[in-house]
Amino acid sequence: MNYFLVELTIFCTVSLAASLEVVVDPAINATINEDVLLGCLFTHTVQLDLRYIVIEWNHRVGDDEKAVCLFDFGDYESCRSGSSLSINEISKANASLLLKNVTIHDIGSYSCTVTILSDKATGRVTLAVTGE
Repeated sequence: MNYFLVELTIFCTVSLAASLEVVVDPAINATINEDVLLGCLFTHTVQLDLRYIVIEWNHRVGDDEKAVCLFDFGDYESCRSGSSLSINEISKANASLLLKNVTIHDIGSYSCTVTILSDKATGRVTLAVTGE
């Protein structure tokens, strides 16, 4: 009987273990004043529930890193004017970030970090912006 319980416990633990993967485009080129979509798709082995998802977009230039936006268990906060995430798309495993009217100040590396329950994964994309 104890053998059965141990085997059942191991099976349940393995079955409930989740896997999270984030996929982004490594580099995007844009023109000043253009709207740019920084793609960030994620896959997870459990059914998505917005109450258990955290999405963080950060912008890094050199050693300086700033928050761009945060989706935290159903609450959304934009830290950069003109940035947005689609709540409807998040429920479809799409955490892509829209940046409106990019400027040279938007040049740099962006990280998309997705956390679901105890799983966390990050993808990085580099944005280059050129003159008109």
